[in-house]
Amino acid sequence: MLTRAQKYQASQRAYVLKNQTTIRKYHKNWYAENKDKAAQYSKEYLKKLRTGARNAYGWSCQCCGEDIPEFLTIDHINGGGNKHRKSLGTVGRGTGIQLLVYLRNNNWPPGYQTLCMNCNWGSRVSKVCPHQRYNLNTKENCG
Repeated sequence: MLTRAQKYQASQRAYVLKNQTTIRKYHKNWYAENKDKAAQYSKEYLKKLRTGARNAYGWSCQCCGEDIPEFLTIDHINGGGNKHRKSLGTVGRGTGIQLLVYLRNNNWPPGYQTLCMNCNWGSRVSKVCPHQRYNLNTKENCG
């Protein structure tokens, strides 16, 4: 037996499916008339997602200690990030946001870490971060 909330969700889904064209037209018009408001909302939403991810996975690179937010990214510890993003139905633009939404919706599961772009890309190319490959004292020799 469905709960009241489940019945409501089902009715909302049915409404959206029935009225997709009208809803899309409304949102397109609203966006065209409110670009500044929409851009501000998007920035705030992304900031909340990133803050949640950093609270869960760390505020600095797990390899070198870099802590400038613009340089940080979320890494799949055991690899497979590209395959995972494709399974989320996102390729190209917007994949980072969709990954953050996935992580938030799944209560920030284990298996991810914060890395700077240099460490992330370096380990992607050679399977081992260059800091580790060259035996660098990571937190003092990076940046």
